[in-house]
Amino acid sequence: MAEINERASTSVEPTLSPTSTISDEAHRLSDNVFDKISAFVNGQIQGTIDDYKLLEEMNNVTAQRYADMKQVAATVSDRLSQLNEKYETLRPYLQQIDEIDSNSRKMEEAVALLENYVTALETKLKKFQQNQPS
Repeated sequence: MAEINERASTSVEPTLSPTSTISDEAHRLSDNVFDKISAFVNGQIQGTIDDYKLLEEMNNVTAQRYADMKQVAATVSDRLSQLNEKYETLRPYLQQIDEIDSNSRKMEEAVALLENYVTALETKLKKFQQNQPS
């Protein structure tokens, strides 16, 4: 066992050979590819982050608009309730006005009938007076 440990602990010095220059070139190219892929992925991630920030801002603006619309709707609802209360307060007076209007129409019809009757009487009276010997 000692022999195995000794062999494992001894290091072998790499010698420069044509294959080591190729592996150096491959190492340099792989670093270059890694850097470019890393830049591409970082750009994609940054684009996604920017999209999410935009969506967050749009969501905040939309939430604020809905809050504003809720406030406006609450105000309109309150005003509508106030108007309904005022209408209920005025309802008896409005009914009286409707009754007065109805009665005045009936009176106008009666006046028109009376005028027709009086006109007919005047016509008969004139005919009667014309037929009377003086």
